[in-house]
Amino acid sequence: MPSILPPYPEHLSPEAPLSRISLSSLLAHDPSTEATLVSICQSHGFFYLDLTTHPAGQHLLTTATSLLTLAETAFRLPQPTKDALTFDRTHSLFGYKPGGKISATDPHRRRDCGEFWNVSKDDVLANAGCRGIAYPAAIQARKPELRAFVEGAHAVGMRVLEVLARRVLGVEAEVLRGRHRIGELSGDHVRMTWAPGEEGVGAAAPEEGREEAELRLTTAPHTDFGSVTLLFNWAGGLQIESQTSKEWEWVRPLPEHAICNLGDAMVEFSGGRVKSGKHRVVAAPGEQAKSERYSLVYFVRPEDEVYLEDLTQGAVNIRNESDLKDVKVQGMEKGNGLWKAKDWIVKRAELLGNTIDKPVEK
Repeated sequence: MPSILPPYPEHLSPEAPLSRISLSSLLAHDPSTEATLVSICQSHGFFYLDLTTHPAGQHLLTTATSLLTLAETAFRLPQPTKDALTFDRTHSLFGYKPGGKISATDPHRRRDCGEFWNVSKDDVLANAGCRGIAYPAAIQARKPELRAFVEGAHAVGMRVLEVLARRVLGVEAEVLRGRHRIGELSGDHVRMTWAPGEEGVGAAAPEEGREEAELRLTTAPHTDFGSVTLLFNWAGGLQIESQTSKEWEWVRPLPEHAICNLGDAMVEFSGGRVKSGKHRVVAAPGEQAKSERYSLVYFVRPEDEVYLEDLTQGAVNIRNESDLKDVKVQGMEKGNGLWKAKDWIVKRAELLGNTIDKPVEK
């Protein structure tokens, strides 16, 4: 549990210099806050969001902390129960991901140790056309809380997109809002994550801890697939690749803050005017390495049928579904034209070792 985690190490280096943004100021359309957000999104794309400054943020924090208990229960379910809902059996990216995946994005080809439960936004909200998944009773029973978390996190993501639409793309906010509607089918989901603790691992000097951590990969290096990500984490382990030195920098978890970042879909929508930072998760540093690591994530992704096209003012795009776009993102290469969001997400997931077997058509 976060309340009994050992303290995060002081003076751990290098540490990512993330800025803090107040949710209250962001929701109030404060010009200075919006300018800071744009600057961040055009550099490395990661920032802390202070949720204590607005009732909506406080409610989101309360819900996230409550859902931590669900994560603890869900990952302790019998292995056969979890294995019955792996991605290849649900024929989707929703359900359970075990550890042991090898990602094409990891130069060392290490097996990860992180487990996921991905719970679809469309399933939680019972959106029309959603092919529901028979999640375990423990998850089904908490759908009211999951719904509250989805709605709160999605609203925060929409506010970020509104700022970027006006200030970066030079278009009306509805241009991005209309491609991320909460009631339409998309890859949005809540992710609960777990990684084992390391018994017998004690505190180490920063450089020793760094080398030790990098032997134990929880999530392989990657950039996010979608538009906006909100992360709630209580233990360390997240690292961001520096835009300048290319060195991995530690991200300190801050109480009562979410860590927000942009994904590659937003890079496409902005014509490359914003950044999607590469990151990974390794073992938590210092004494925290002994503890199990949980986190809660919400991914805001474009609707399934949305094209990943340059939406900036005056941009010209050619849509050709039979000849997809020349996009070079971690090994993705196709011809000329545009990706649809649902195809983009499946392909990107495959590069992280998550293959989906499509159901047999009847």
